[in-house]
Amino acid sequence: MIMTRLGIDTEPFYEAEDFSVITNFNTPETLNALGIASSDIAEMGLGEISRIYIDNEGVREEFKSEWQANDYLEQVKKSVSELDTAKALIDEYCRDEFEREEGADYTDLSNVELAYTTTEDDKHEIQARVNLVDYRLETLADGNVIRSEQFSSLEDMIERSLL
Repeated sequence: MIMTRLGIDTEPFYEAEDFSVITNFNTPETLNALGIASSDIAEMGLGEISRIYIDNEGVREEFKSEWQANDYLEQVKKSVSELDTAKALIDEYCRDEFEREEGADYTDLSNVELAYTTTEDDKHEIQARVNLVDYRLETLADGNVIRSEQFSSLEDMIERSLL
């Protein structure tokens, strides 16, 4: 039951003959007792599993309650969708402003380059970058930060700067 609920194919583990003796448990009372017992066991196992979260990098989080685990998963989903939104807005900006076919490079989320130019006399470089990890937008001249705008969250950055 647990394997099925977790989406695991049980065929490689069990064969029809493994359950042939189940016909010996044929009274309503026995079937009821087996049903309750298997349900209780599955509930205990699934309850434990529902309180453990392992992300794509293998980082494991354990929670004291299913409610706490669900809250954490909602936060993860929200941050992933906010990051996708931020990336989409940045890519749109890069395509529109600089007529690029592709969007920005997200190899390093703490240093996503948005724009680059030089002064008219070519003596100074001017850059703009966004830090999607620490929620900051920066303007640099010759490699030195000359303007920095800090946001409280990715959601705040999207609303106040990227939209």
